[in-house]
Amino acid sequence: MSGRWIRRVWERRGVLGRLLWLSFLPISCLYWLGVQTRNGLYSVGWKTTQTLNQFVVSIGNLTVGGTGKTPTVVWVAQELQKRGFKIAVLSRGYNRKGNQPLVLTANFPGNVVDFGDEPAMMARLFGLTVAVSNPRYKGALETIKNSVVDVFILDDGFQHRQLARDVDVVLLGADSTGWVLPSGPFREPRGQSVGLTSC
Repeated sequence: MSGRWIRRVWERRGVLGRLLWLSFLPISCLYWLGVQTRNGLYSVGWKTTQTLNQFVVSIGNLTVGGTGKTPTVVWVAQELQKRGFKIAVLSRGYNRKGNQPLVLTANFPGNVVDFGDEPAMMARLFGLTVAVSNPRYKGALETIKNSVVDVFILDDGFQHRQLARDVDVVLLGADSTGWVLPSGPFREPRGQSVGLTSC
């Protein structure tokens, strides 16, 4: 389904948009239940969270699609560097080949497909140290083997509960209303983060 059509469904535009939205509601409720269960398991400690000695800033969002996470990560990293902090970015490296933790610097060797395009861009164009790994904790451990890091920035990290963070920066785009996937753009219930409810 194209981006234009999925927007029609999320906004319930037209007869077909409304019918598809209704047909997606049972799946959205199952998705909502799954997310709530997962977050609940982390909250009560039944799923473990890894903790780093370094300060961790998570930058993420509640919806699918772009809200400017990567530019925000770059900006926060550069601002902290100006203040004398040693920074490393932790990225999942979407659509990359392989699953070994890798650390990229400005002149890293290798092909972009081994790391993911956004981590490669942050390293090559902006000179940032970027660790690519899922889970991100392993990327952090790989980074501190050879580098001193004061602050880790967790790219697209709001839903990544495996790593504890000190600060969550949550970006909101135009999709500030609606339901959880697939009946809406939200990756998790809004009520968990901004005092609203879903499903």
